[in-house]
Amino acid sequence: MPARQRWSRAAIAASACRVAELGFTGVIGVRGVAKGEDAAKQLGGKVEATELDVAVPDATARAAAKADGAVEKCHKILSS
Repeated sequence: MPARQRWSRAAIAASACRVAELGFTGVIGVRGVAKGEDAAKQLGGKVEATELDVAVPDATARAAAKADGAVEKCHKILSS
């Protein structure tokens, strides 16, 4: 697969659903939060949307902080 190949929306949705089926929270990165949240609801399970738009200055930093928080939470659970 070429390094710069774009993922289709269907492939991203399928991946998020599969992650949720395994008991984890699937996360889809979206440019439009409202549409992304609607898509996450339609996918069902534990799927959530997070803004990931390089045109919005703080969006990538917020997405990274959210991911770091999730990893830290997992670490605390596994350590206890």
